[in-house]
Amino acid sequence: METDKKSKFLIQTVQLADRLAADIRNRKLKPGETYYTTLEASRFLGVAGATANRALQLLEKRHIIQRSQRRGAMILEPLPPEHAVIDHVHFLVHDKYYRTEGIGADGVLLGIQSELPTSIVSHCFLSPESEMTQVSNLIDRSLAGKTTDAFILVRASYESQRMIAQSGIPALVYGSLFQGINHFSVIDRDHAAAIRLTTDYLQKKGRQHVAVLMRHQVMAGDHQTFDALLNHSPFALTLRFTPQENEAIEAETYSILNRAEHPDAFLCHTLRHAECVDRVRRELKINDLDIVVLSTFLKRGETTRFPHIVIDSDPETIGRRLGVSLLNRVAGNQTQEILPVKFVVPKKGKIAGN
Repeated sequence: METDKKSKFLIQTVQLADRLAADIRNRKLKPGETYYTTLEASRFLGVAGATANRALQLLEKRHIIQRSQRRGAMILEPLPPEHAVIDHVHFLVHDKYYRTEGIGADGVLLGIQSELPTSIVSHCFLSPESEMTQVSNLIDRSLAGKTTDAFILVRASYESQRMIAQSGIPALVYGSLFQGINHFSVIDRDHAAAIRLTTDYLQKKGRQHVAVLMRHQVMAGDHQTFDALLNHSPFALTLRFTPQENEAIEAETYSILNRAEHPDAFLCHTLRHAECVDRVRRELKINDLDIVVLSTFLKRGETTRFPHIVIDSDPETIGRRLGVSLLNRVAGNQTQEILPVKFVVPKKGKIAGN
C-alpha cells in the first residue's frame, strides 16, 4: 500500500514537471529568461507549494532551469551530451544475480568510471526482501539533493524500473526493458542472434532434442529468447525453469536425463546450470551430451570449458558505452543500443570458476 502511494506521488511529480516544461516551450521562453517561483508554479499548477517545489526540483534535475532563492528560476541552454555532468551514478543490481551470473564485474565499473571520471559510482545490491524500500530511499535522496544523480539498472524488477521511470531521474537499463516502461535508455545484448548462433552449432553437431534450463524468475529479455527459440529452433524442446540453487538444478537434470528418450543437448542459461548438468551427466555416465551456455559474464582472464555466448566486446568497453549513453540521457536524449554477441568454443582444458 505504501509503495502504491509513493508510485502515485512520483507519477504526479513527473506529470507536473512535464506541464511546466510544456509551458516553457509554449511560451517560447529563451535561455536567461526568468521562470516561476515556487508560489507562482503552485498557482499555475493548482497544487500545494510543496508539490510544486518537487516538480521544479525535477526540472532542475533535467537541466531545464536553474533556481535561486527568492528569485524564482532561470531558463538554461539545452545541455549537449559532452557537457553533461553526473555527480553520482547508482549502479543497481540484484544481489543473487551478481553472485550467480557475475553481472557488474569490475571491468564494467572501471569502464563507467573512465567515461565519468568526476562521478561517484556506487554499487547498490538489491535484495528481494527490501528492493522497493532501497529504491524508494535512493529516489528520495536523489530528488532532494542538489547533485545530478543517475541510475544504471541491471536485472531490476518491473516494480523498480517503474518507480525510477516515474521519478523522472535519468536512467539506463543494462539489459532488457519491461513492456510499458518509458523514459529509459537501453543497452541490451542481441538475444535473437544468441539463439541463432547456438542453434547453428547444435545443428552441425546433429542434435535433435534440446533441454533448455532457465532461471525460475523470468526477466524482460527472456521473452525475446523464448520467442527466438519457439519460432526458429528446429529441435524438440524441453523447457524447465529452476531456482539458482545447485540442488534444484541437479534434481531437475536427473529427472530429464533419467527418461528413456532424454535430450542429446542442454542449453543452459548460466554457468551454474551448466556445471550442475555436467555433474549429473558424469554421474549417470552419459558421454554423448552437448552442454551450451547462453549467458556468460566472465571476469578478465576467465574462461569456461563449455561452448558459450558472450557479448562481442570487453567489459571495460561496455562500461564506457554505458557511461556515454547515460550522459546522453542526462542531456535529454533517449537511446537504444543492441550489443552484438559471438559464439565461443573454448579449447579443451580451460575451466572457469563458478
